[in-house]
Amino acid sequence: MEHHLKHAIHKLKKVQEETTNVSIGAALERAGWFFGHEFQSVLDDLDTALTLAEQKNDPAGEQSHLGS
Repeated sequence: MEHHLKHAIHKLKKVQEETTNVSIGAALERAGWFFGHEFQSVLDDLDTALTLAEQKNDPAGEQSHLGS
């Protein structure tokens, strides 16, 4: 789980760094590239980390019958 969170945070910090203190055009270009190429992997990492955390907190599925 920790690996997935670190990976997602790293990618988000990278895009933040690349879009700070640059022209609007450069920021938009980089943000567009991020959302077109890397955003899905960030979502996947966060989703995996959430799933692992939920399994760790409820290993036997004791709460699964309660729904969200």
